[in-house]
Amino acid sequence: MSNTAEVIALHQGSEMSEKEFEQEYARIVETWGTGHLKDGNARRAMAVARLAANSGWTQERIGKRLAMSHQQADRTIRFGKFLNWKTLAPMGAKLPPLTERKFRGHWLKTSESAPEFERFAEVVKLIEAEPLATEPKRTKEQRAEDSKRAKHITKQFGDGKWHEAKTIAKALGMPVEEVSDAIKAVPVPPPAVDRRTFKIEQGGGGAVARYRLFRQDKTLSSDELREKLLPLLKAVDDELAQQMKHQAYWSPGNIRTELIKLRRTFDQLTAQ
Repeated sequence: MSNTAEVIALHQGSEMSEKEFEQEYARIVETWGTGHLKDGNARRAMAVARLAANSGWTQERIGKRLAMSHQQADRTIRFGKFLNWKTLAPMGAKLPPLTERKFRGHWLKTSESAPEFERFAEVVKLIEAEPLATEPKRTKEQRAEDSKRAKHITKQFGDGKWHEAKTIAKALGMPVEEVSDAIKAVPVPPPAVDRRTFKIEQGGGGAVARYRLFRQDKTLSSDELREKLLPLLKAVDDELAQQMKHQAYWSPGNIRTELIKLRRTFDQLTAQ
């Protein structure tokens, strides 16, 4: 590996074991999946390239494990070395999703006679000089389909629980990579809260993205919550403290009574 001083390696001075490699690869698949999902696909390619460069494995070994040709393995390792290059660190999260092919396009524009780290620096300049990518505008028909799907999503999955993108896709009979577009069409609260809006949370990415939607149909004052719930929580806490002081008189019935009061108040506050 040339210019090793310019590379951030997770296993400096050694190579990964088979077990370490598989653990890292499993984490990548868990996060980004194995499909071709727009930015998720690029982020997965970046993670795999970093792993290939960090592993300390030969091109042949990387190629065999990742089912790549010798040339593909060579390109992937170089891409990973670029991503691990310490001078790239200041860009941090600003680095856009980047595929090996996109990196290679910039790489081929640099001087072949220049040292590797200088070519990396030129690639960074080329990336920074690119105009910010914008998503293509959805057509009227696509927006209408997104809106239709969003209604089905809120009806079936607007329960505040986590639901994986693949589960939503299967229920609606749609490609999993189109779930994010449908989610974007779900109405969210404007300044004046609409009863039909939802608060949306996302976890994970790629093929294992998951979402949960909370219906925003009631506005509760934080003061009201504090005044009504905190005394009940304090009562439970006080009862537990007393029980712990006098363990011989342990009475779970008293604690259950306070918890029932808490649940009853919670149900009243959140009643439709």
